[in-house]
Amino acid sequence: MSLYEPLIEATDEVRLLKILPAQDCNDDRVSCLMYKTLLPSISLKYAALSYVWGDPSVTEEIMVNGTLMAVTTNLANALRELRRRASLQPVETRLAAELARGQNPEAMSEDIFEDLPLWVDAICINQNDMSERNKQAPRMSHIYTNAANVIGWISGPPFSDQDITLCFPFVRGISRAYGSAAECESGTLQPGLSYLMENRQFCTYEEGSALFGNHYWQSLADLLKAKYWRRVWIVQEVVLARSSTSLILVCGQETMRMEDLITAAFFVKKLHHPASYHACPGYMDRGLWVLLTTNRPVMMVPMMMRINMIRKGYKRQQGHLAMELSVAMASKATDPRDIVYGMLGITQAKICVDYNKPVWEVYLDWMRWALSTQERDSARYFGLALAMAGIGIYKTERQDDGFQTYSWLPNFSAPEFKPGHIYPMEDLHSRISWKKARSPLVHPDGSLDIHGVVYDDIVHTVRFDQVPENVAEVLAEAENSPLETICLYTGLMMSQGDVKPKHPPLVSLFDIFTIWYRRDTEQKLAVQPNSVAAQAFLYLFDHPHDRYGLRNFYGITTRADYQLWLDARRSMPEFQDRGVTEKFHYLKSTVSGCIDLNKGNRCLFRTEKGLFGSGPPGVQDGDKICILDFSDIAVILRPDRAFWRFVGTCFVSGLSKREVKEDIESGNLQCQDFLIK
Repeated sequence: MSLYEPLIEATDEVRLLKILPAQDCNDDRVSCLMYKTLLPSISLKYAALSYVWGDPSVTEEIMVNGTLMAVTTNLANALRELRRRASLQPVETRLAAELARGQNPEAMSEDIFEDLPLWVDAICINQNDMSERNKQAPRMSHIYTNAANVIGWISGPPFSDQDITLCFPFVRGISRAYGSAAECESGTLQPGLSYLMENRQFCTYEEGSALFGNHYWQSLADLLKAKYWRRVWIVQEVVLARSSTSLILVCGQETMRMEDLITAAFFVKKLHHPASYHACPGYMDRGLWVLLTTNRPVMMVPMMMRINMIRKGYKRQQGHLAMELSVAMASKATDPRDIVYGMLGITQAKICVDYNKPVWEVYLDWMRWALSTQERDSARYFGLALAMAGIGIYKTERQDDGFQTYSWLPNFSAPEFKPGHIYPMEDLHSRISWKKARSPLVHPDGSLDIHGVVYDDIVHTVRFDQVPENVAEVLAEAENSPLETICLYTGLMMSQGDVKPKHPPLVSLFDIFTIWYRRDTEQKLAVQPNSVAAQAFLYLFDHPHDRYGLRNFYGITTRADYQLWLDARRSMPEFQDRGVTEKFHYLKSTVSGCIDLNKGNRCLFRTEKGLFGSGPPGVQDGDKICILDFSDIAVILRPDRAFWRFVGTCFVSGLSKREVKEDIESGNLQCQDFLIK
């Protein structure tokens, strides 16, 4: 008899698991009973497991209905821990243990780990039946929405459970101090700082605690960098849970609510504020405070904010394209089709799940649906989607690649399209009055029909395919560095910045460089501390409220930071202030990492109007700078007989929507329809 009896297609029939108790203390193998039932059922209570599958080649066997089944080790460990927790009796004893670890008993449901049926995708869906996978994937939103609890299993490499769980009491304490994530988001730092003052172990600098100077803060950073948060299905599972209090995070033998972690993330975000840098409390180690207020001890705080944004957007039934892009730019999936299919419960896209389709066709289905449902206020989201498309990233064109055949089609799963530098045009508030205001149309042949204008022609390109492995060698030759090399260098350094959309980091520098370029095309710029380029940076840091607004660069935030980076090129000194020493090492690694990420992935160009710009490496002389309806980001198109080819998005110094609007109204720019293949 087969382990999987077919599910009745016309009903909401699913399979659930019952984890059987261990036979004795030596019974390590997990045994389960699996049965079919209908959802929803008024009397049915079950839990849904949210987890990372892990390496599919590293498995162990469990018993399901008397049949051996290979599952990933991470899943087996999760089931084993849930079996252990279900065996703890009575409930009062379990709550007492939670209270002893600092958990608020009123915040935890008493039936979280009781002997509830469990839904686990890898087991409850027949993974070898493609037809069943296609039909069950859209039902997963229903499954997680109706679950009494969603259990998030966040254990697993690269961090040990001990590394991650060290911060759990700290996170729960911050959450209790505020009461809720909403209170923390709208409130002040004071409740959190009061909690830190009462718990000095979170305020001291500790040797050997890696970047963040304190084992508890380092633990929080490790938690928020766990692979769990990068799995595409996690976003849907978190968002669709009944509430952030019914989603329970489990790591080893520790637990917390998702609400607790979101609260802590808001607190960390509040710490990272210019006013905090000079307001170190007397009970806090100065070096630790510098690190916390200038570096963001958790690089994944933006992911928490993104999940929270998606949750709010879902409840308002708004922002399909924005939500999909948020996930695509931050998540990973074993099957790239899941970048779309893993979000269907949130976007509610009217497309059929079919894992037999090629990836590009799945993305084409989704974009066709998304563009047919967008409002005009979604322009910036369409521009972000285009930032993940274009033939300009490829060295050679391949006709068998759907993403090159349909050059405008975003490739959500390709790492080279993760947009590390996206620069919307200036004056985003300006609205262009298009003569043919209509939504973009995707034709049956996959071509994109969209309205727009040709703004400028590219007349000169400079590529940087060869960047020396030792960046210091480039900087050592600073006295002989031409303008283009300096632009490349500054672009690489700033490209990973967390910058507000209206204040792209390269605008100021390109403006400065453009003036010098027009004055003397042979001008040589150096990057020594007394050089023009260095002084330009220092000027910007000294005038943070100038035309381009306050910079919020990731790591390099002040003039002192930049001076530290300049020093880091020459030596690795040890400062008296341990926090400064840590930051020194951090800045050097950050800049080096940015350079490594962008080697060969940029092209500098000059336009017929004399403007500077940057785009993908495949830009060619003769390509056109275009402005498309529904996009706040300039694009590069290449004429190809009766069609246009999409090369990629770009940044052009000084280009503003207001200027485009005025040129259209005056007749200097002629609107036209672009048929992009």
